[in-house]
Amino acid sequence: MTTLRFVASALPLVIVALPVSGPASRADRYDSAPSRHVLASVHASTEAEEAALAVTAAPTSITDGAAVFVMRDGQFVKVRDGSTGWACMVERDARVNGVAPMCYDPQGARTWMQESMLRTQLEARKLSNTAVQRELDAAYERGTLQHPKTSSMMYMMSSHQVLTTSDGDKLQVIGAWHPHIMIYLPHATADQFALGAQKQAGPVSVPFGDAGGVQIVIEVAHWADSPAMADATSGSSR
Repeated sequence: MTTLRFVASALPLVIVALPVSGPASRADRYDSAPSRHVLASVHASTEAEEAALAVTAAPTSITDGAAVFVMRDGQFVKVRDGSTGWACMVERDARVNGVAPMCYDPQGARTWMQESMLRTQLEARKLSNTAVQRELDAAYERGTLQHPKTSSMMYMMSSHQVLTTSDGDKLQVIGAWHPHIMIYLPHATADQFALGAQKQAGPVSVPFGDAGGVQIVIEVAHWADSPAMADATSGSSR
């Protein structure tokens, strides 16, 4: 089965397009000085650049109070304290230069983000997908990793995402997909969302996993780091 990496763990998944004012624009990626600065830091060489990239994952209403983590000497460390329980990081696949800035709500930061961190560390060692998944499964069995017990949310709205697909141990780079939000519902079932035999809806498919529940992916209109998002946010506050 082919899956879209950085978009979901092994869960049934539903794609929802919100009735927004316009489609996400790739042109938004390059039309402001801050965006150009962060774009140059996709392969961040300093912790400051990595932290700046992490907070492009969500609107400032979320990132202003979020903790920020970066990888240092093969381990993730907190470089900025947060006040809301939200946390941001960059999941990377060093094998193919995959880049995925992410911001997690408090429940997700305690659970899914820990998996993202471990996955990034394992992929930095250039392990195969099979080997990475074996290590992740073992971490869940030990209790080192845990699935969310309540609903959780993750933002992936950075225009600098470089997503990948995987088919077994075969990897392929996709690039920027769509700005989107992911909502995990632990007690939902695939049948509630009319998923087909392959547990799929829209362009993404994933199998059931041990976690159960359903992951909903909601496409939104603008990248969080685009001027269009800034305009929309300022307009809604007036």
